[in-house]
Amino acid sequence: GPPLAGRPLAELASWLCSLDPMYRSIGLAAINAFWNRADGPLASSHNGLERFEPLGDGLVVVGGFREALKKLPMATVIERELQGNDLSVDRAKVQLSEAKAIAITAQTLMNGSLEPLLTRVDHIPMKLLLGPSAPVCSILFEHGLTAVNGLAITDPGATRTFIAETGAMIMLDHLTRPLSLDK
Repeated sequence: GPPLAGRPLAELASWLCSLDPMYRSIGLAAINAFWNRADGPLASSHNGLERFEPLGDGLVVVGGFREALKKLPMATVIERELQGNDLSVDRAKVQLSEAKAIAITAQTLMNGSLEPLLTRVDHIPMKLLLGPSAPVCSILFEHGLTAVNGLAITDPGATRTFIAETGAMIMLDHLTRPLSLDK
């Protein structure tokens, strides 16, 4: 692909609209570089799902946040890679129509499924986008979301070293700061 160095951040951010998954990931990274800053709006919790009642009644979760969902056993999970009682998107029509809240993985920005999903859930009062790559920006409220939970990297040097040495893209708590924005 084309070299990235020297390109304006806005140009890289526009790549989120690309059909190519690699360009989309660069676009989202550019957007997060601008919005998800360590001095951004501090979240009260690290993953955002803590805002829901302990059992998760009436909550639909798009994406398999497996560890966090252990505390929300009544939540309905919609997932592309099904596990256990997960539902596929095409089998979740009733659950989406009856939902009181929906928590959506930021991965939907990467695979292009967020916009079509938001057109189907306008009736749900609470619509949360969450995950490490969720851009914490109010522009998302114009598209129907009511809250966003993401992360900011607090130590870029240590993060680069961690990823280079481990090959892992997981974000460790001591390298990040949770961010949250509500409409």
